[in-house]
Amino acid sequence: MLKKLPFAIACLIGTCSFAQTTYFQQEVHYRITVALDDSLHFLRGEIEMDYHNNSPDTLDEIYILTMPNAYQKGTALYNQLLISGRVSLLLNDPKNSGFCDSLAFSQNGESVAYENIDNQPDVQRLILRTPIKPGEKTTIKTPFRVKIPNAKISRLGHVNQDYMITQWYPKPAVYDKNGWHPYPYLTQGEFYSEFGSFDVSITLPENYFVGATGVLQNEGEWERIAEREAATKDGSFDGKTPPSSGVLKTLQYKQDNIHDFAFFASKSFYIETKDFNVADRTIKAMAMYQQANKKIWENKGVDYIVNATQFYSKEVGDYPYDFVTAVDGTIAAGGGMEYPMVTVIGSMGSGKMLDKVIAHEVGHNWFYGILGSDERRYPFMDEGLNSHVESMYMQHFYPDEDLLGNAKVFGLDKWKDKDQYYLTYRIKGGWNEDQPMNDPSTAFSEINYGLVVYMKSAVAFQHLRGYLGEIEFLKAMHHYYDKWKFKHPAPEDLRAAFEESTGKDLSWFFEDVVGSTKKVDYKIVSSKIEGDKVQVTIQNKGNIIAPLPLTFANDTTIWREGFSGKKTFEFPAEWTEKVIHNKNNNSLDLVIENDARSAVRKRTLKFLPMLEHREENRQLLVPVLGFNSGDAFFLGLGIHNRSIFGKKFEYYVAPAYGFSSNGLVGLAGVNYHFFTPKTAGLSRISLETEASRFFTTRGDAPSLYNRINPNLIFHLRTTDHSSNFSHKAGIRFRFIEAIEQWNNESSETSQWYTANEAFYTFNKSNFNRTHDGYIGVEWIRDLSVSGPENSISSELISTAKLFGTYNYKRRYWKEKYVKTRLFAGAMLPTDRNSPYHFRLNGWDGQQDYRLDELFFSRSGNHSQFLENEGGFLVFTQLQAHSVLTSGRVSLDLPYIPLSVYAEGAVMNDQTNRGDLNWNAYFSSGLMLEIIPDGLAIGIPIINDNRLEDHVSALQPKIWNRVRFMINIRGANPYRLIRDLL
Repeated sequence: MLKKLPFAIACLIGTCSFAQTTYFQQEVHYRITVALDDSLHFLRGEIEMDYHNNSPDTLDEIYILTMPNAYQKGTALYNQLLISGRVSLLLNDPKNSGFCDSLAFSQNGESVAYENIDNQPDVQRLILRTPIKPGEKTTIKTPFRVKIPNAKISRLGHVNQDYMITQWYPKPAVYDKNGWHPYPYLTQGEFYSEFGSFDVSITLPENYFVGATGVLQNEGEWERIAEREAATKDGSFDGKTPPSSGVLKTLQYKQDNIHDFAFFASKSFYIETKDFNVADRTIKAMAMYQQANKKIWENKGVDYIVNATQFYSKEVGDYPYDFVTAVDGTIAAGGGMEYPMVTVIGSMGSGKMLDKVIAHEVGHNWFYGILGSDERRYPFMDEGLNSHVESMYMQHFYPDEDLLGNAKVFGLDKWKDKDQYYLTYRIKGGWNEDQPMNDPSTAFSEINYGLVVYMKSAVAFQHLRGYLGEIEFLKAMHHYYDKWKFKHPAPEDLRAAFEESTGKDLSWFFEDVVGSTKKVDYKIVSSKIEGDKVQVTIQNKGNIIAPLPLTFANDTTIWREGFSGKKTFEFPAEWTEKVIHNKNNNSLDLVIENDARSAVRKRTLKFLPMLEHREENRQLLVPVLGFNSGDAFFLGLGIHNRSIFGKKFEYYVAPAYGFSSNGLVGLAGVNYHFFTPKTAGLSRISLETEASRFFTTRGDAPSLYNRINPNLIFHLRTTDHSSNFSHKAGIRFRFIEAIEQWNNESSETSQWYTANEAFYTFNKSNFNRTHDGYIGVEWIRDLSVSGPENSISSELISTAKLFGTYNYKRRYWKEKYVKTRLFAGAMLPTDRNSPYHFRLNGWDGQQDYRLDELFFSRSGNHSQFLENEGGFLVFTQLQAHSVLTSGRVSLDLPYIPLSVYAEGAVMNDQTNRGDLNWNAYFSSGLMLEIIPDGLAIGIPIINDNRLEDHVSALQPKIWNRVRFMINIRGANPYRLIRDLL
């Protein structure tokens, strides 16, 4: 499929022996009878399993997976969906839950006890009456009942009376040389099952059609399928869903050498079939689709199935079964999902996308179905290898497609469709935030599961393929397939098969590429013609000694063995000195800016965001348009080289002209990122420097601000990527010049000051709750304050502030939350006239001495505010002398887009005489959040008496107390994209 609990390897008994290294695998033969109740959405059945113990160990227990029980609160699936934000169906409607009950296990006819393990209802531990000795078998039998959940939750489910019956029957966990693998059901992280045979009988209303694993045994049903296929072709079937027939039928399916069984049932399937050959065998393909997707499936879907099966047979090894089916399930959980001999496909937007997903899911018959690796522990062996072959399939059938169908925007016409996996893996890899390919599925963040397990792995095998060459790579793949089909290969088995076939040491690939987050980065240092030779000097700036491809002007590509340091190669002069590394994007090299000599790369100016390209040094132009009270409208043109992909060096310059101030304003910045090894506990260290200049007004006086802001940011790694936890620390330096009464020499005042800060911040979120916090230590110093003719206008101030903010948000109903904000701060005593004291309210533009945020006005207009320090929504001029603590609780109201809030604070504030008093303050009101974390309106309504007296003197009119929280800086598109990823 294209998509926390630690998985516990449970071998809890002393009879298990792990010294044995000889390969073995268990064997299970299933006999299942089941009936579908399509009025109540239940399955009722009985299963009988012959379990063969081929291990050297005596087993006195068996772990049985009852995966429909995962569709309940508190399970491993629930917790995973909670993190990814897809648990709402389980939260809001108990009818969506699933379960498996009515279990009564017996062993060889005698009842056996069972229990849940680790409080997971989808994993049962059977305590056997008779231990199973090596070489013996036992028969396990039980009735069962399955409540079929809503198909939007995960893979098992129904949409009205269309059924996706997957992971539905009790089945034994795998027992191998590492012991038992009692994996609870998860959506991210797939399966590991024992091979054997299935004999399954399905009873359901007569007018259903079924696509299933195995070979259909009912001749009469084949006649009904032929009738529906004829009605599909002549247009006599209208695709509507009729009421269920009162007459029942029983369909029987059989198959050997598989490890799972799934079926899909609908009364409204269109059906097309086609016979085709693989080697000397005839195979039947069947496409079953719905009216909603008829346009892209009709006369195409079955051909896509045939093409995929033949292509994978050529790439990997001959398809061994007699049937292959793809079902349009309008799968509500999205994407597609594979099962032996049958796959279910979600709604696709185009024939090309349908072809791609069918190829991917049919391809899982090899990487999951026939080569039954442990997908939960080594997902790259399943999704990675399969994505690679799927990529080759798309290159074969769509060789000339540009990335977005020949779209000539954003530079996409320079990239081919085949490059999409290379580009997407660079999103995290380029920022050094990826993970090793061989991490278990439960250890991946959701984004890395896609970008690493699928994308990076596909590119990695493309790199290996290019290095070995087409013939040797396919020979090795076939060797792996022939040696391990219908078995459970591990990464060391994949490596051994490739090294046996090629005779090469592939440590660089299986240890560094697969097993680490080390990076490939070769730089073309120089190339020049010397006589009849081209001399090319290359430097390895990465930390993997990986083979590298060099492409010359005549499109000749040569692979060379990897090396460390610098190395010079010689090639025929007629190839010319223009040479590009990784021109065809068939290696893992991350940095494309150094893949050609700078003299070869054309310097170009492009408008709006554009993807980088090896042969162009692109500078990107963007319009600059804005408004503030000092400049009024300002207009300009910016230039930058920023990207969503990781770059060591970034810059941006955005000058503009202020129409009211008649001056030059804008900002500029330079960032340099040091990417660190994983062992450093950091993903990168960033040195970021920004300079800005803008005009504003203080009262009626024009003011000018100049600011330089160097930052040193440490992006900390997290030990658990799947937890949605992120954190960073750093130091911010702010050097600020504020000039009031600008261009009025008789009254102009100037202030130079620094506001420097060390900080740590964290965020942890899931569907139900979010925690984030910020701890800072700030030290502020006035460097100079001068008035007309350089006279000193006030004393210089130096102070330090220690503060922390904690926010907690918890969902209580649908999209409604309870939110809490806490703040505490302490500072060294300073002069009571200092502008740097902690403030009770959130800052307005005049109070933002750091100049970190963007305000429409800094002239004393208090409507726009920033939620910081005391955070009160009501505007006050109250300041703490040295200590301030505050908190706010808000509750989203049901059915309407409003929340009520109450906030309180305790601080030691100053009287006009300079006395210190400890006072408590309270305020409450309403808040309307229009754009989450972007635009909110606060309406203070009730204040305590002391606060009301103060506020009334400042804002006697109630409507003037309304405040707007506008996060302009957060709308930066690059920041938004980076935060999403």
